[in-house]
Amino acid sequence: MISGRDLALAFRLALRELRSGQRRLAVFLGCMFLGVFAIAAVGSISEAVRAGLARDARALTGGDASVEFATPRPSTDELAWLSARGTVSQVLSLRGMARSATPGGPSGTSGEDTAMVALKGVDAAYPLYGAVTLDPPQPLAEALRDGAVA
Repeated sequence: MISGRDLALAFRLALRELRSGQRRLAVFLGCMFLGVFAIAAVGSISEAVRAGLARDARALTGGDASVEFATPRPSTDELAWLSARGTVSQVLSLRGMARSATPGGPSGTSGEDTAMVALKGVDAAYPLYGAVTLDPPQPLAEALRDGAVA
């Protein structure tokens, strides 16, 4: 049989556990809230990016599809296969470093500004979708007649 003293002790221990348990419960609920919030945020952002890519895929790739080759130019057979399925525009891309020496400073000294650049060589059919916007406004073919567009 449980005595009054034992019942009082059990009651006091339960109250102590309840007080310390509230803090643990608050931490647990806070962690749950942050976890659910993070998962919802990542899902929402990834869906927005996916929808944006799907909506603007043509403009981003410059056409319906983009095919990359490990070699600088596709073979004659590869080009014939692609051309049989639609209009083809060939683009050659590479990365490099550009440097500009400050006026009066010899090349190779600390008076240089360097930057990573992406170079793109295009053919007359580029871009298959969309348009190239230049400042000052002019047709791309006219701008390329002088050499390069930056």
